[in-house]
Amino acid sequence: MDLPHHWLFHKAGRCFLIFCLVLTMAVPGSMPVSADSKIASEYAKDSDDRECAEKMARIIWNTGKSRGMSPEAIAAVLGGLTEWTGLDPSAVEMITGETMNPEGERKTAALEDLNAYTENVIIGLLRAMNELHPEEPYKGTDGLYPGLGIGRWRGLRAQEFLEAADYMVDGQWYLPEFNAVFLLGSPAPTGSTVFGKVLGEWSGKNLTLEEAVTLFCTQWMGLEPDAELDSYVQAARSWMVRFSAWEYDSGEASEMELLIKRLDHHRVIREFTYDNSTLELAMVSISYPVEGMGLNNNGTELYRTVRDNIGDFGVIYQSCDRGVGTAVRWSGTDDDFPMGNVITQYNYMKNSDQWELIAVGSEISRDNLKPGDIFVVVGNVGHIWMYVGQEAIRAIYGENFFPAGADCASAAYMKWSPMLGQDFGFCIETLGGYAENIDTETGTWFNPPQYVPYYQFRLVYSDDSDLYRGAADGDPLRWPR
Repeated sequence: MDLPHHWLFHKAGRCFLIFCLVLTMAVPGSMPVSADSKIASEYAKDSDDRECAEKMARIIWNTGKSRGMSPEAIAAVLGGLTEWTGLDPSAVEMITGETMNPEGERKTAALEDLNAYTENVIIGLLRAMNELHPEEPYKGTDGLYPGLGIGRWRGLRAQEFLEAADYMVDGQWYLPEFNAVFLLGSPAPTGSTVFGKVLGEWSGKNLTLEEAVTLFCTQWMGLEPDAELDSYVQAARSWMVRFSAWEYDSGEASEMELLIKRLDHHRVIREFTYDNSTLELAMVSISYPVEGMGLNNNGTELYRTVRDNIGDFGVIYQSCDRGVGTAVRWSGTDDDFPMGNVITQYNYMKNSDQWELIAVGSEISRDNLKPGDIFVVVGNVGHIWMYVGQEAIRAIYGENFFPAGADCASAAYMKWSPMLGQDFGFCIETLGGYAENIDTETGTWFNPPQYVPYYQFRLVYSDDSDLYRGAADGDPLRWPR
C-alpha cells in the first residue's frame, strides 16, 4: 500500500490502402499526370494485377466504411490512387512495367542506391524538363528519396516510410497492408492533417462524387485546382459501382485500426527524449516533468512502453514499486530488482550486495544524499521513490527547465504515475523521515498514532547490463504477429 491520502494533496498479405497523398505531389507539376495514367493503364492489362488491386480496394472500402466515410468519399480515394499508382504498394517513382512486383529488375536496381537513382534518373529528367529546384521534395535527412509505395512518398516522408517499415514489418515496405496503414495514419504531403481528422470534415458534408474527387486530388494529392480530373472521376465512378455489392468485414476493420495504433506508437518512441545510462536519468526520463501531471493516468508513453517491454504486463501503471522497478531494470543497474511489491523490494535491497543501507528515519539528511538513492517505507504502509537530483532533471528536460523544488520522482498506487516532485522535502524534512502507519484491520490510522521509518538505500555497483536497455524501442505487439 502507498502513502495515506493526505500525501496526495501535497503532490498535486491482404492488400489494402486508403486514402492518399503523395509527397510526389508536394511540388505540383513535377510529374506529368500522363505518366501516372500510363501506370494505371499498364496495370489494367494484367488480370492478376487487377485482382490484387480489387483486394486492396476492398480493404480501403472496408476501413473507410468503418470510419463513417460516405460511398462517394471512398470512391474518390480509390479513384485517385488508381490513377496515381495503379494501387501498387511496391511502386517506385518513374518505374513502369513492374507493377505489383517488388522484385522487378528495375526496382531492385533502384533500391540498391536510392540516393543515386533519385539524383541520376528522377532529378536528371526533371532538370532536363526545366523543373525548378527539383531536389527539394526529395531531400531526407541522409540523402535523396524517390517516390515510394502506394502513396509514392518522397524525401523525408519516404524516409519515415522506410523507417516505419523496418520497425513494423522487417523492412518489407512493399507489403500492401503496411502501405495501407501508413496511408491511414500519415499526414498528407500538402499539409499536416492526418486521414482521421479529414474524415470529420468529409462526414459533415454531402459531397457529390465529383466534389469528393476534387477534394481528394487537390487537398491530399496536391494537384492544382485547375487540373483535369475527368480520368479520376471515371475511375472513382467505376469503383463505386463495384463496391456496392461488397460485404463489410468488421474484424478486418478492427485489425487495421490496431495496426494504425502501432504506427502511432512507432512515431512516439522516435520522438522520446531519454537517457537510461544511469539510474537517476532513467527515472527522470519515464516521469512527467511537472508535479501533478501524473495524477489519475497511466503515465508517459515512454514509461508504459518500457514497463511493458521489460516483461511486466500488469494493468496497474499507477504504482510506486512499478515506477522504481522500471527505472532500475531499464538502466541496466540490476536485472533482478523486483518490480513489486514494496516489501519485496525492501527485503531484496536489504539482502543484496548491490545495495547499501545508508540511513534510517531521522538519521537521513541532505548532507548524505546522492542521485539514484532509493527511499522506502514498510510496515502496514508501503511506499518507494527515488531521489534524482536537479542535474538529472535538467539533462532530460533542458537547462532552462526546472519545476519548482523538484528533485525526486515517484508514483503511487492507484493515485498517480511516475512524475517529478518534492518527495525528499516532504517525506524526510517535513515528516522527519517517518510515515504514519495504518491499522489494516480497520483501514484507519492507529490511535494513538504509530510511525514507521524511511530507509535510504544506495547502489553499490551496477550490473551494467543490456538485457532491458533497449526496452524503449521494442514492441510487444510487433506486427505481423
